[in-house]
Amino acid sequence: MWHYLSERFEIIMDPDAAKEHQKLDNSVISIVDKALSRLGKRADGIGKPLRNQANSKLAGCKEIKLREAGIRMAFKVTNQVVRVLRVVCEPAGPGGSFEY
Repeated sequence: MWHYLSERFEIIMDPDAAKEHQKLDNSVISIVDKALSRLGKRADGIGKPLRNQANSKLAGCKEIKLREAGIRMAFKVTNQVVRVLRVVCEPAGPGGSFEY
């Protein structure tokens, strides 16, 4: 598990998300790390709320898109803790949709 303490929020990366982060290309790791830093400062004010669909249980979670890197991160904010659930780096289905 990956753990980071920031100015406002503690960031915890779930084991699956940590594995996904480790597999990222070096050219995008700095972009993802900057986004994690932003989450540590203002996680309560950024991200698009997600909802339950098909096989996922995402109600109460948010996502941020890092368009320049082709990455989405799903996370949940509880009190002063941000739990990063997934780091998805490529479209999974037709039409460029991502699966969590």
